[in-house]
Amino acid sequence: MAEENEHIQMLIAARENQVLERRKIVTILAEKFQRGHSADNFISVQSTIEALERAITHERVLAGDWNPRAYPNPFIFSLASPGPL
Repeated sequence: MAEENEHIQMLIAARENQVLERRKIVTILAEKFQRGHSADNFISVQSTIEALERAITHERVLAGDWNPRAYPNPFIFSLASPGPL
């Protein structure tokens, strides 16, 4: 794999931050207080993580460095266009 470009590196860092945030929220959910508010936060953070993973895959496609075996992702992008099929 070639060295990741700046955009991919930023997306990966953002995903890592969101994973840490998700872990904090899960701790709160496990303690059974502020359940409604924390559940909404969990859903929001999880959606953000999933969107970041799709963006990372898309950036790899655009950079010509996408291997479906190395980066499995259910979202397939055309190599000919910058947008999803």
